[in-house]
Amino acid sequence: MKGNILVLTNFIAGLHSFRKEVMKAIVDAGYQLYISVPDSNDDRVDYFKGIGAEIIKTDFNRRGMNPLADFKLMLNYRRLIKQLKPIAVLSYTIKPNVYGGIACRLTGTPLIANVTGLGDAIENGGWLQKLTVSLYRFEQARLHRCSSRMKQTRTSVLNIKSQIIMRLFYQVQALILSIIVFRSMHPMV
Repeated sequence: MKGNILVLTNFIAGLHSFRKEVMKAIVDAGYQLYISVPDSNDDRVDYFKGIGAEIIKTDFNRRGMNPLADFKLMLNYRRLIKQLKPIAVLSYTIKPNVYGGIACRLTGTPLIANVTGLGDAIENGGWLQKLTVSLYRFEQARLHRCSSRMKQTRTSVLNIKSQIIMRLFYQVQALILSIIVFRSMHPMV
């Protein structure tokens, strides 16, 4: 194996529907793929197990707003990163992006975040919007790469809300392949 790659997501169905080819490409390139997901009993998990990925059940409420539960999620992500020592972490959706991003920052692990939308917390305004924007800023301050697939309307909201995303780089597929190519040209010592 060339190294470990950890994927943080809050919805296995979304990963299966939109990113299964990317996950297969990672495994086919010789990397060990770990997927952290709360719904590990879903039938789609079998696809990822079938291509050689290891599924890590990570309990959290994807729509919950309990700061203690979210802090526990961040600590769990940090523990996973320390245990697996991935060469990169890929995250999808807001909670994995924010709390996985903080865990990556604490461990010095490169993060590739995919922002699929802003979610109700930002679009509805109020104190929760301010907190979410602050967390995104903190998490993305040292972001390795960021990819966005948001609609134009959401992108304009994001730009208005304090430039949450530093810069938009490549699509997630190109980012993953660039890591794979780089790591194959520069083997880990």
